[in-house]
Amino acid sequence: MRHYRLSSVALILCASLVLPLVADQRPYFVFGGKQFYVGMTMSDAVRLLSLCCELSPPIEANTEKNPLTARGGHFILKKDGTETSILGGIFFADQKVTRLTKPMADDVDFSNEDLVAFTRSVKRVLQNDAGVFSTARISIQHERASNAESDVILITFPDGRGIELHVGILDKPNQLTNKRDFVTADEILGSAQ
Repeated sequence: MRHYRLSSVALILCASLVLPLVADQRPYFVFGGKQFYVGMTMSDAVRLLSLCCELSPPIEANTEKNPLTARGGHFILKKDGTETSILGGIFFADQKVTRLTKPMADDVDFSNEDLVAFTRSVKRVLQNDAGVFSTARISIQHERASNAESDVILITFPDGRGIELHVGILDKPNQLTNKRDFVTADEILGSAQ
């Protein structure tokens, strides 16, 4: 009985210490070594960004108050004076940060024809015949094959349609391309969920 009480007390103590920490963790982006999150005050965000970056248009332009530009936000640019590099975007409303953006990858040519074609094909698969986007289930798992290993990103829809992406590395370079890294992208049709 004493062991049961001690275990119960330990469980309650652990929950009371851990749950507040988990509940307070919100997603954030890092710019210039500082954390930015949706809901932080506009003044805090602008102050922290001024240490490392500049905004375009500048905050003084008051784009949030102009009905034509209120949803446009601001680009976050490097402040070092070298080439202009867009680090992300920040959007404000009611003196709060409402949205943050940043590129998913560095050093990618986002005008690359193959990347544009791939992204358009993903959009086509995501959109159903009626032109409506539906809710999707996304899962990621690691697979090992006889000659490679890959991470499988599976996006499935309630009607059984989906996308399966394999991002992996071969044990030995491919004889035709002499490359080890690979991606496969397939549209799938399976049992409805």
